[in-house]
Amino acid sequence: MDDLNHALYIHSNNPDALMFRASTYRYSDSLDLAADDVNRALSFKSDHVATLLERGIDRRLSNNLNGTRKDWLHTIKLAPDSPSVEAAQRNLEKLDIKAE
Repeated sequence: MDDLNHALYIHSNNPDALMFRASTYRYSDSLDLAADDVNRALSFKSDHVATLLERGIDRRLSNNLNGTRKDWLHTIKLAPDSPSVEAAQRNLEKLDIKAE
């Protein structure tokens, strides 16, 4: 976390650093802080697929299933060959299995 904070001190609008810090916040059960960083990252780069994947995870943890599905489907559409897409597809499958 210290390294990410330092990176953001140097370059406050770095979407990668914001996304990684959001993930760190999520693992620390600080979902509000995670959401703030995700939204900030997407304000700088709205098509950042790793951040869309992260926001989908955050939304799932907050029971916003429609938002979750929207983010993960958008991730797949933006970068069909990226590692983020594989994670989005697996998570969508799990979401669909639970919905049945």
